[in-house]
Amino acid sequence: MTAERVNQLLLAIPALEAHEQLILLKVSDYEHMKPEARKKLFKALNKLANPPIIEEENKKPMTTDQLASILNQG
Repeated sequence: MTAERVNQLLLAIPALEAHEQLILLKVSDYEHMKPEARKKLFKALNKLANPPIIEEENKKPMTTDQLASILNQG
């Protein structure tokens, strides 16, 4: 991994930690929410946990060439 990539990842840590804390705050209120709000929160968290790129990749099996290109990128 290049030094530039490492720096980018290090700079992203505070934003990711803040995002995680916001989610934890929402989840701690889950039992006190109305059913509509619960459903909305669940959908939002589910969408974050399963971004479209993951869903698209899981639709069809990966070929050996695709796997090799992914492994060679890093």
